[in-house]
Amino acid sequence: MKNIYIIVSNSGSLVSKVLKYFTKEEYVHVTISLDKNLKNAYSFGRKYTYIPLPGGLINEYYERRCKHFSKSKIKIYQLNITNKQYNDLKDDLKNNYIKYKSKYKYNLIGLLYIKRKKIKHRKYHYCCSQFCGKLLSENGILSFDKDYSLLEPKDFFNLNNVIYEGTTLDYLSKEKGF
Repeated sequence: MKNIYIIVSNSGSLVSKVLKYFTKEEYVHVTISLDKNLKNAYSFGRKYTYIPLPGGLINEYYERRCKHFSKSKIKIYQLNITNKQYNDLKDDLKNNYIKYKSKYKYNLIGLLYIKRKKIKHRKYHYCCSQFCGKLLSENGILSFDKDYSLLEPKDFFNLNNVIYEGTTLDYLSKEKGF
C-alpha cells in the first residue's frame, strides 16, 4: 500500500482572495502530491507567482509559496491506495501530462462552464479541480458523483483522513525542517 496526498489551499494571493470572495469557500485550489513532503505535487494554476496568466500544468513549490505568501493555508488529506493505483497514477502523470507539459493550458473558460453546471471537455485544458478529479477517477482511486469537468475544490472537502490543517509554513517546518 502507498499514500498520496490531496491538498486544498488558499495562498492568500490576490487571485485566491478573488476566488474566495466569489466561492465563499476557505480553500480555492486543489493539488495532488505523490509524497508527504509535497515535493512531487502537481496541479493546474498560474505559472508565475504574481501574474495569474498564463496558467497550465505546474509542479507546486510550497517553499517558494511560503516566501511570497507567508499566510498561505493548506488542508492535507492522506489517501491510502494500492501499489498498482500508485504506479498507474505516477505513470499517467509522467507519460500523459509531464511529458507534454507545454501543451497544457489553464481552463479559464471551463470556470464559466462549471458555474453554469455545463459539461465541457477541452483537450489539454484543465483547472486544478478538473485535473485532480480526472487523475483520481481514471486511475480508480476516487469516484465523484459528477463529471470531472464540473468539479470544484469544494468537491474534495469531504475526503476522509485529514492529516494537517494550518499554514503551509508550519507544515513544511514540521515535515522538512524548512
